[in-house]
Amino acid sequence: MSDEETIGNLVITWCEANAVGQHVTVDELCDQHPELADEVAARIESLQAMQWLTDGPSAEHESDCPFPRHFAEFSNSDEEDSLPDTQLTIEQLMSSISASGLRTAESIQIVKDSLNGNCPKEFAKLLVREKLLTPYQARTFLTGSDEPIVLDEYEILDRIGVGGMGIVYRALHRTMDRVVASKILPREMVDSQEKVLRFQREVKTSAKLRHPNIVTTYDARQCDGIHFLVMEYIAGKNLDEIVKENGALSVSQSVNLILQAAHGLKHSHAQGIIHRDIKPGNLILDPSGRLKILDMGLARVRSTDADVESMILHNLTEAGAVMGTVHYMSPEQALDSMTADHRSDIYSLGCTLFHLLTGSPVYPEKTILKIVMAHQQAGIPSLKDFRNDVPNELDEICIKMLAKRPEDRFQSLSAVIEALESLKLDTCESSVALESPRLERSLVDTKLPETTGHSQSHTLKPSDSKSGSNERGARTNTNLIAFAGMVLVVGLASAFFLWPKVRSVVLQVENEESKVADDLDSSEDSVDASLTSRGNSEDDGEQILESDVAKWVLERGGKVRVESYGGESHFVTSPEMLPPGPLLLRGIYIETTDKRISDEDVKRFRFLKGLQLLNLNHQYLSESSIDIIANLPPLEQLSLMNCQVTDRALRKIVAAHPDLINLGFGNCPVTESGLGEIVKLKQLRSLFLITLPLTYDNFDQFKVLESLEVFYVTWTQLDDNGLEQLSKWPNLKKVAVTGTKVTDEGIRRFREKRPDCILITSD
Repeated sequence: MSDEETIGNLVITWCEANAVGQHVTVDELCDQHPELADEVAARIESLQAMQWLTDGPSAEHESDCPFPRHFAEFSNSDEEDSLPDTQLTIEQLMSSISASGLRTAESIQIVKDSLNGNCPKEFAKLLVREKLLTPYQARTFLTGSDEPIVLDEYEILDRIGVGGMGIVYRALHRTMDRVVASKILPREMVDSQEKVLRFQREVKTSAKLRHPNIVTTYDARQCDGIHFLVMEYIAGKNLDEIVKENGALSVSQSVNLILQAAHGLKHSHAQGIIHRDIKPGNLILDPSGRLKILDMGLARVRSTDADVESMILHNLTEAGAVMGTVHYMSPEQALDSMTADHRSDIYSLGCTLFHLLTGSPVYPEKTILKIVMAHQQAGIPSLKDFRNDVPNELDEICIKMLAKRPEDRFQSLSAVIEALESLKLDTCESSVALESPRLERSLVDTKLPETTGHSQSHTLKPSDSKSGSNERGARTNTNLIAFAGMVLVVGLASAFFLWPKVRSVVLQVENEESKVADDLDSSEDSVDASLTSRGNSEDDGEQILESDVAKWVLERGGKVRVESYGGESHFVTSPEMLPPGPLLLRGIYIETTDKRISDEDVKRFRFLKGLQLLNLNHQYLSESSIDIIANLPPLEQLSLMNCQVTDRALRKIVAAHPDLINLGFGNCPVTESGLGEIVKLKQLRSLFLITLPLTYDNFDQFKVLESLEVFYVTWTQLDDNGLEQLSKWPNLKKVAVTGTKVTDEGIRRFREKRPDCILITSD
């Protein structure tokens, strides 16, 4: 098979997956053909661009801005009022905007025509209000600043921050509709061809890192002499911000976060990449509670160029941020960063653990020299000196991580993880009230016991921190303790209402006289709560949690979409990526052929009450399994390629799932009689009929489906006449005819008649 044919098949695979809600990355798609990844990505970008062009802008957004929803959060009166005055005229401002390629002259003229007066600042405010500019973009144009507006395919939305490794912006890929973080590199890093080549080589290696606790590096590009990295954008807060806003975290929260960071670092170390700048500011928490390590994409560049490392420290000093680095720098790295090995990251992680638990650095000195000397010579402080609730074992772990000599520390992240995971901590402990509800939810540990039918008691009591800890940021006041108790009650209530059909949650209060007092300081009694997690039971008391089913699917090589506590959605590809706590299983994708599931395995799905999408392609399931699927609560999407879909089974599926949006099956014994059932699916938007001996005569009945927009009839007997009939279906937006009898002439005529409809062929 030629490269062109392979690329075509890969793009078709992506289209089919995308149409049924399965999001496949280019890296996953090209796993066996990495040399074709760039071309496949370009083809997919073209398809997505065409999709927007054919759909056209909505009536609500008639401007030429393709993705106005990304501007919504910027449009507020405070931002508009903060715009600076300018010496530019309106005409000069309009010329600058159109010359940048950000917006067309026609679109900004429409806004200009609605302006009362001739004030350029008011015009800029109006452009922000109409979502044609973000406040950052408006300020840049008004001041004539040389800050970037458009870099290659990326539109700069806002400036996030600055550090030793460059300036970070939030950006939008204008074709892919993906918000990313874009880091513009200092010129010193790329001021020679040799450095450019090394930078590209090392970033390419780092970009291969794929781990749920590492921010993904997508791309490295150059535009008009500007070199920049494109990375995953995380809408969250870093741990430094969280501690500054809320004080020291609880023991269980701190250990959980450090464990997540340790898992990410373990993965990078296995690939030969040492971070060299682990600190709270480089560990960010996303809205789901998952911690991710920042700046991994440049770690290898730092490790191979002493000049770059010196430049970074210089830039940090200029930005006033060098203190935030040396507070967490190992003794050996301060002496010679080029010789520091993976154990330096372990030291920095220990400093971060100390900070989370106490609210301040290990050595809170006031000058850089004193900080560096303290890390070299001062004694290692004990966590027990700052709070009483730290277990002795955790104190010993932290001290070992902070050993002055690398050989005295843990020798690997695996050893750190093993030590931290051996701790027996109170998983219900909650002593931090965060300003952001999203982060509040992510830090409050709501994990239920995973063993079914088993009660586990936890004693809930105020943190036993020493009074002196308040000086280091720990918060133990009465209001916060009251909040902790309230979080437990609200958390349990939310769990009950979010998953009423999935499990029962029983809260047993051992002391019935206990209550939430107005002044918790007046009561020293603790409240014992017993928490039981129960799955639905249908056969002799058998109980299966949705999290157990999700884990089983992942262990079989499948993928899942789950909804965690609070309604956050996660697409998960490995058991390690499953979020903690109770889960609602929303989507199952099993397409592996080496570990096909059996009819007996399908019985596991009987307990799923919130499932929306089920993809069991190539599992060759029998009709009895189809019966089980037909008895599930109503699905929205179902794909059963190479399964025993008969006329009888299809009738049951349609009857049980009348609101299906996407349906796919193929290589099965269904006949025209069974296909007639599909016309009952009035909400159907996507239909995939693959490898079936069908002609247009079999498809004609589907033209009554007014919602049908995507129609795949690959590897069927469709010919040019049939394709011509499909061109008359007015609502179709995408048709795939790979492997059919359609000729190049038929394709040409279809595209001529239906330029608004994407036609996917084998070429």
